[in-house]
Amino acid sequence: MKIKLVFIALSVFFQIVAIGQNKPKKAANLVTNGGFEEFEQKELKGAGGVELAKPWMSPFALYADVFSENVKNPKLKCTSNEYGTQKAYEGSSMAGFIAFTKDSKKKFRTYLEIKLNQKLEAGKKYCLSYQISLGELSKEAVNNIGVYVSEKKIQKSGDGGSLTDFTPQVMIHENKVVSNYDSWQKVCGTYTANGNEEYIVIGCFGGEDALEREKVKKPSNVSGTVLNGAYYYIDDISVVEIQAKSECNCISVVAQSADLIYSAVSARPVMATPQDILNMTEVYFANLNSEIPAQFSELMTEVIGLLKSNPTLKIELTGHSDMDEIEEAAINPEAVDIALKRAESVKAAMVTAGINASRISVVSKDASVPHPTSKNVSDLDHAKNRRVIFKVK
Repeated sequence: MKIKLVFIALSVFFQIVAIGQNKPKKAANLVTNGGFEEFEQKELKGAGGVELAKPWMSPFALYADVFSENVKNPKLKCTSNEYGTQKAYEGSSMAGFIAFTKDSKKKFRTYLEIKLNQKLEAGKKYCLSYQISLGELSKEAVNNIGVYVSEKKIQKSGDGGSLTDFTPQVMIHENKVVSNYDSWQKVCGTYTANGNEEYIVIGCFGGEDALEREKVKKPSNVSGTVLNGAYYYIDDISVVEIQAKSECNCISVVAQSADLIYSAVSARPVMATPQDILNMTEVYFANLNSEIPAQFSELMTEVIGLLKSNPTLKIELTGHSDMDEIEEAAINPEAVDIALKRAESVKAAMVTAGINASRISVVSKDASVPHPTSKNVSDLDHAKNRRVIFKVK
């Protein structure tokens, strides 16, 4: 009996070990010192301290700033400094940069630049993210804040300036003005590598004429001289490899993608037959969803009526998905066979309405047959691929 129990215990143990080995490992952050916790504390005496938080640097001679609770200088404290008050998102340190200033003779825009731990691999997806908060002593808030990914180090002459000739690949959703000052806001985005990129630059890009600016009123409980411009704190900077976009958790972006449902209006021939109409029918779906959207209720009613009026007609429903959903299926069981589930959902609706199930067959082609007008690039392209098409057999 004891020997049997030992064998059972060993069996359970090895099963647990096997599960642990098969569990996907969290991808490593390719940004060293993304929280600015490591810096040359004794050397940090004033502005421009990012150069002391190795390996951070700047495209210009003037550097962004580092703030920490572990320094004596009150101007460099996280919770109270010359730009406002903010606790570090994590740990005891954070950085900050000037995004916009009207005092161009005294101050310049500042940026953060770093060389990644390794080069990005062509075709792979990466999640770029950071936490950001506006300094309360900013007179304005701006947009055009983002992350620029580069193969080469960006190096400019002069104390400072604006990176007007660079377009960041990752920005806040809809490039909105970043105006939150009482809390941290997470910004993230997915980047598909061309290959060999190994630098990122963070800051405000573009010329002043391209900036959207908002006036900000200083909170009554914050004292200090107001900056004639916009200053932002930044923390928890990360670049990690991902398999699917959903792993890059920005709620606003995911929600926007999920709500996007394509709807095409096709002109029908004057003398269109029931077969013609059915062969032109397409139903589109939300991201990672197999439920027929309400906007297609009228269309479904029409095709069901045609099938009832023509009892000899049989149809084949072909479900499709987009490339993002295929990648999502690798990590999310709910995304598996989403194309087939869509075709089955349409069939179920017709059977419920009185169409004999034997008249309807379902197949799926996933994303292997893209929509004729889709280039698989934009959100709209992906929405075109999330569909079920009808074909009279």
